[in-house]
Amino acid sequence: CPFCAQQVSGSFLISAYKACFSAGYRELVEGLPRHDREIDARLGAGASAQLSAAVARNEDAREFWSSYCVMDAMPLIDLESLFAVMAQAATAARNALALKAANPLAAVNASALAQAKASLEHAVAPLTAYNAEVDEQNHVIHVLKAGLTTSSPHQAQQAAKDLKARRARFEEPVSTACCEYLAVVAKRDALDEEKGTVREQLDEYMDATIRSYQESLNRYLALFAAGFEIRGIEAEFPRGLASSSYQIVINGVPVDIGSEGTHAALPSFRNTLSGGDRSALALSLFMSQLERAGTPPDIAVLLDDPFQGQDGFRRTSTAFRIKECGSRCGQVIVLSHDPAFLKLVWDELPEAQRKALRLVPVRGSTVIAEWDIYEHTKGELQANLDAVQRFVDGGGGKERDVAQKLRPLLEGYCKIACIGEFPDIMMIGGIIDKVREAGPDHRLHASLAVLEELNSFARRYHHASNLDASSEPLSSGELRG
Repeated sequence: CPFCAQQVSGSFLISAYKACFSAGYRELVEGLPRHDREIDARLGAGASAQLSAAVARNEDAREFWSSYCVMDAMPLIDLESLFAVMAQAATAARNALALKAANPLAAVNASALAQAKASLEHAVAPLTAYNAEVDEQNHVIHVLKAGLTTSSPHQAQQAAKDLKARRARFEEPVSTACCEYLAVVAKRDALDEEKGTVREQLDEYMDATIRSYQESLNRYLALFAAGFEIRGIEAEFPRGLASSSYQIVINGVPVDIGSEGTHAALPSFRNTLSGGDRSALALSLFMSQLERAGTPPDIAVLLDDPFQGQDGFRRTSTAFRIKECGSRCGQVIVLSHDPAFLKLVWDELPEAQRKALRLVPVRGSTVIAEWDIYEHTKGELQANLDAVQRFVDGGGGKERDVAQKLRPLLEGYCKIACIGEFPDIMMIGGIIDKVREAGPDHRLHASLAVLEELNSFARRYHHASNLDASSEPLSSGELRG
């Protein structure tokens, strides 16, 4: 054994595996359906019908020829009893075959088969005498035909006409046409047989593929927390075209796909899934197809707003599926109007494998430019702080815009420094009042004078405190100080 180094010679398990997976075992299992067809052909309803028809034809022929020669009565045959014994024998054979199919390696008890065979041999014994009588009466008819002479000119002419017609079969162009026809018929039969074999192979392939797709698809639906799954996928070939049907199972209730003709009041694909669920299903199907590709294909995948219409709890899952998609193909391009979602995808990717671009309108046209995703997606507090810092460092930005950012910057700073102490709607004036009331023990009390001075300056340029904020004079030096 390559894992535990124990000897496997003499192991019952190894012998069992050799028996179950040998070529002889496969031939035994694959031959069982053929035996079932043989039982039906020899002992089934078709065989009984053929036997009844043969007896009826013989009786009709005997009645016809008895007007021209002496025909003895045919031996009586109890067909009903014979058919009953045949049915019993067929049942015994099928039962034995079923036992063999259930356990191909086990020996079948042949006692029931032997008894059925003996009963059958006893039941068909009268047929020997019957067939002998048939041969005897055929001989009488043959002798009668041989002794007949053509005495009628009309009969002679008809016979000559029949012979000429038969000879024409072997003359050109009829002979060639007949040969071509027989060749076409043989080719058709061969194609039908090949078609049946290929169809069986196709059905086996479709079954395996469908099961794999269903498992993969439901796994992705679970990752998207879709709340439903796909079951009962079946391959169909309407008008020779490959297709499939399936059901959506929602809360344990199966729902058919339906069609354009399905009444709107009946549950179907169109009226049971939300837009977000449909997006999740489409993305799951695409990911399943990409997963089944095996080796990474040299293709580029374009996802246009993959998160559009989906519920918020699928945001992270969608981002991770896009990351997996990138590992299975050459390139992934994600288009979206949601900067926060793009930032989530961006953060999951290695720095060397990501690029952020944007479409920028320029003089009636559009160009592709670099996009600073961090600058675009950072919070309001950080944006205000960066704007003020740029102005202090080098004078960048508009002065009045910088002045208007001071109050929200101070409010955000104080709320972060004292998390949970100041409500989100409290402005800097209210914060200063609470710090003053708290006294020297408050952590911001040492900065109280600075906060009051900054608030006094900043509120002159804030519309909530000064209706003329947009026209209030502003000194660049005072603002920098």
